Amino acid sequence: MVTEAKLLRAGLVFAAGSAFGASSPALAPAAVSIELLHLASLVHDDIIDEAAERRGVPALHVAVGSDRALVLGDLLIVSAFEELAGARPRLPPDAVALLAEAARACCTGQLEELGDGAGAISEDAYLRIVAKKTGSLFAAAAALAGIVAGAGADEIAALSALGTEIGVAYQIRDDLHDGGARYPPTVALYERAARSAREALGRVRADAGDELRDLIEALLDTTWAAA
Repeated sequence: MVTEAKLLRAGLVFAAGSAFGASSPALAPAAVSIELLHLASLVHDDIIDEAAERRGVPALHVAVGSDRALVLGDLLIVSAFEELAGARPRLPPDAVALLAEAARACCTGQLEELGDGAGAISEDAYLRIVAKKTGSLFAAAAALAGIVAGAGADEIAALSALGTEIGVAYQIRDDLHDGGARYPPTVALYERAARSAREALGRVRADAGDELRDLIEALLDTTWAAA
């Protein structure tokens, strides 16, 4: 699972942090913690969905059993907080609180999706769930980068908003490509979300840096749509 991971959220930590002058070693604990939390969500999602495979290989619960996979997913969550809490130099308490809020939002989004049953949902419900399930970890990645870099409160809030918009657009793009979402998103909805993400980048800072801009454009790439 780890070797085939896309590491998008970790990439956002490094790209956003470097835009504010943070070094890669300083950003590494935040990047690792976000990816551990994301991996935990994948393990639990596969159990809920009874998925047979993850990225072409047997899902963890298929390989080791659902009971062990559930505990391993929990262990990944614990490890995510240990990684962030053990960062040196020590990060402010806001960093751990921010990661906890992201985890809570991710779980809340999943519960909202499960609570709605198996039928179709409205566009508003879909966007709300996507913002929590996917947008929350992207938001945490960008905001943690700002905290590590010593950015101001307004800049961290702008980074968090950027992460949310990126996550929503990315999930809509993924659902358009793969299908299976309970609300079938449209290209128009994706284009609206992508535009919001690019506008959010402009609110972060004028000199955001090529690395951050390039990452966002890669996440928003739609070359698959013409295939």
